[in-house]
Parts: sequence; structure tokens; C-alpha cells
Amino acid sequence: MNRQIGVFENAIRIFIVVLSVFALFITSTGCNREATESVNNSSYVSSAVSDTSTDIVSSDAATSLVNNAESIATSKSAAKSSAVSSPSVVTSATSSKSTAKPTAPSLTVYPVPEGLDEEVIGVMHSVKVNGKNSFVYRSEVTVGANYQSGYAEYTSFDFSGSVTVEVTANYAVSSIEILPSRDNIKFTRSNNVIKFTLTNQGQYFIKINGDTSNGNTAPNPLYIFANPPEENVPDKNDPNVVYFEPGVYYHQVYYLESNKIYYFAPGAFVYGRFYGHGIKNVTMRGRGTICGQELTSLGDDGRIVCIKDAENISVEGIQLMHPKVWTIAFYQSQKIRVDNIKTISHGMSSDGIDICGSSDAVVKNSFFRAHDDILAVKSSTMSDYTTKAGCSNIKFQNCVVWCDSSNPMTIGYETVGDVTNVLYENIDVLNQSKSPVWKLEAIMAIEPHYTGTVDGITYRDIRIDIKLSDDPESLFRFVIDDGSGTIKNIRVENVFVNYGGAMTGTIKGRTIMTGVNDITFVNVRNSAGDKLNKNNITTNLYVSDVTVD
Repeated sequence: MNRQIGVFENAIRIFIVVLSVFALFITSTGCNREATESVNNSSYVSSAVSDTSTDIVSSDAATSLVNNAESIATSKSAAKSSAVSSPSVVTSATSSKSTAKPTAPSLTVYPVPEGLDEEVIGVMHSVKVNGKNSFVYRSEVTVGANYQSGYAEYTSFDFSGSVTVEVTANYAVSSIEILPSRDNIKFTRSNNVIKFTLTNQGQYFIKINGDTSNGNTAPNPLYIFANPPEENVPDKNDPNVVYFEPGVYYHQVYYLESNKIYYFAPGAFVYGRFYGHGIKNVTMRGRGTICGQELTSLGDDGRIVCIKDAENISVEGIQLMHPKVWTIAFYQSQKIRVDNIKTISHGMSSDGIDICGSSDAVVKNSFFRAHDDILAVKSSTMSDYTTKAGCSNIKFQNCVVWCDSSNPMTIGYETVGDVTNVLYENIDVLNQSKSPVWKLEAIMAIEPHYTGTVDGITYRDIRIDIKLSDDPESLFRFVIDDGSGTIKNIRVENVFVNYGGAMTGTIKGRTIMTGVNDITFVNVRNSAGDKLNKNNITTNLYVSDVTVD
């Protein structure tokens, strides 16, 4: 009987040990779940934490079978502490590019604003993205250098992963090209329907029935603005957020205020302009459009966005179309960030973006079409050309530009103060038509007209998707015609001219005291295999130290 009782007691002890192990295993699983949730549900981080904890649990569980349940409880407690507080596991998982969870494929097409004016509704093309309709807008543009009026159309959407874009032209199609050429996008065509796949976000020109005889003309240009998915959309109920919901808004001028976010939701279409003076910490962002079609002034009030004496300003993601003069301008401002904006404008003074008398500015991942200068730096004030207002530390990066009749990249003409440390990098030029009036335009232009020194300018990785003419300054024009300025320390490297176009340029000073010196060219070539040489460069007596490699 005692033997039977002893056996029974041992069985109970074994049962209790097994039950303890099971209970602790369940507790450990819960701990690991809490640790996983504490790192924002990242699947890779979850896997890393769980795998680490499981290794500890498995080792301790094996030991517990030999020893006792108390040792298992100790190791489980240690595992929970390690999973929650150890930075090494989380840091390792979240910083690894090779194993981090990729962004899931996504697509967002935008709502159509109710009550939209027929003048801004596209009529020449329809677009579908992964089978979903993507609304097409149109904006008035200048077609070619002869100042003929026409229209460009565009559509916008957000995506990640890859998408199939289907364009239907409402006219006969004879030729197609998709630019920039660096993306080498393949397409198929069936009559007037074009299909292609995008895997990279960016801005694209669908050139239908075009030619390259004078720029990149096309009777019905279509632009595809493929944006990255939006992040951190602001709360419309936040008192520091001015939120434009989908719809049409009419207003002549909006005065920007410090410490505010102005959010333009997809499908928001705002007629008017935005002005800020003496403001700080302001963001304009979203996927909506601001249109200057209703503006009446041809002066400073004709700019869609005009900001003066400001600091820490950001403009992101929006479309700007149809200004009366310059599209977006900054005066005497610091810490400027412009990212993924798209502008389409026309008229003789419709610059793309002007950084005037400002410093520490970055303009990137954006598209600009204008009749006049595109990426412009000017050392002048808003009111006159006598007050010195220098520019420094300006970067234009990863931009696509279309210039109807002026300079795609320009420093000047309005220079009063010094301009130093300017970078143009990874720029695609889709168009530049020569004006029959001025005939002074070049892809890269430096023209200090008044006073000031232009020093430390770099052009790097520039691609030109037009056939340049063989006039003396088709590629660059670094010239002092008037005033008392100087040009020095200019570097041009890795420039590629498509269609076998000419590579010519002019470098001229005005006097011994207002000369040009220290100009370096490296790897400037065209698609025909030709390279820039000094015979292609026109100079005068006031130029020194020009190097061509």
C-alpha cells in the first residue's frame, strides 16, 4: 500500500512539474508578443526577438528536464527582460537594409474635385493605373520659342512596388517616346493606347508625335507624376493645421503664418496665391494643386508662392500651375526645403523656382516646366537691384526640367551680392527651345549683370534629352556682359547630350577686373561618342585657366 502511495505521489510531482513548464511556456509566449508589439509590429523585429527568446527558452527548457521547474522560471524571466530592454536586437533588425521588410505594393489615385473649371480638365488623354482611372488635368503652356499658346496635360498618383500605366490618346498616334531616357522605360502600343510599367517614382514625359528639331516639341504633351505614398498626414483638427480637403477653393491671397502646416489633400484644387513675410517653421505639403489662373497682377503678386525674410520653410508634394509670373520664389530666407513639387507655367516671365538672396536651400525630386528660367539663383532683393543680398549653399538635386525658351539652370541675371557654393546634380533636361528674340540661352548659364562674385558652382551628372543646336553657346554660357561682377571656380562634370547634339559654349569676361577664371570640364560627351574640347569653346582675353578633360 505504501509503495502504491509513493508511486501515486511521484506521479503527482511529475504532473506538477509538467504543468509548471507548460504554464511558463505560455507566459513566455505572451512576453515575446509584448516585446514584439513594443517595436511597432515590424515583422522582421518580431522575428528577431522571437527567435532570440526561443533560443533561450529551448536551451533552458532542456536543462529543466534534468533539473527543476524553478530554473526554467528564472530563464523565462531573463528572456522577457532581454526581449523588452535589449537595444541590440531591435537596432540590428531595423538598421539592416538587406533583411528589413520591404514596403508593400500600394496604389492611390486621387479624387476628382467637384466643380472644377472645364479649362483645367484634360481632354486629349485618359489614364488608367492598374486598371483604375487617374484624373487628367491640363494647364496652358507656351509651345516652342515662338510663344504659341498650347496645353500640357498631367496626372498624379501615389504608388510603391510597380504599376501598369495605360494611356489612351484621343487622336492618332504615329510615334512615342518616354522621357527621361535614363529610365529606359519600355512600352507597348495598340493603335492609340500605350502601356508601360513603372517601378520607380518620379516625373515622366509621354512624348507622342513629337520631334527634336528645336527642343522637344510635342503637340499634346502628357506628364505622369508618380509620387511615393504619403506619410504622416496631419490631423485636420489640429489648430496648427490649415487643411484643404478635396474640392475647389477660390481666394486671391492666403497669408502664411509661422508654426503652421498647410495641407492640400489629394483632390484639393486651390485658386490663388500664398504669401509669407517674416515667417518661421512653415510647411506647405500634400498632393493637391494650387492654380494662379485667377490672379490678375503681373508683378510680385502674380507669383503662386512668394516667401520673404523667412526661416525653416518646407514645400512638398504639391502641384503649382498657371502663375502670372514666377511660380515659386524665396527672398532673403534661410533653411529652405522643396521636395517633389511639380510646376507647369507659361508666359515670358514664368520662372520655375527662384532662390533670391537666400541661403541653405535644397530643391530636390521635383519637376518644373516654364517659359523662362527654371532652376534660378539670383542675388537680389524683392524690391530693387541695388541692395546686396548674397546667396550661398544652394542645392538642386534629382530634378526634371522643361524650359520653353530660356535657361534650364541659371545664375543671374539679377545679381547684386555674391553667389557661392551652388550645386546642380542629377538633373534631366527635357526641353529647351531657342528664342528667336534673345538667342542667348544655354542649358547652363551664369550671367552676373550688376555686381558680386559668382564662386564655387558645380554641375554634376546632367543629362540633356534634346538635340542641341550648333550655335556658339548651346550647352553653356558663362558671360559677363555688363556690371562689375566676376566668375570663378566653376566645375562641369559628367554631362551627357542625347541625340548626338552639339556641345558648344561661350566663356567671356568684360574687363581685366571683371573676368572669368578657373573653369573645369570633365567627361562632357554626347550619344555619338564625341567629347567636349577647347575648339568648341568661345572665349575672349578676360578668361583664364580653362581645363577640359
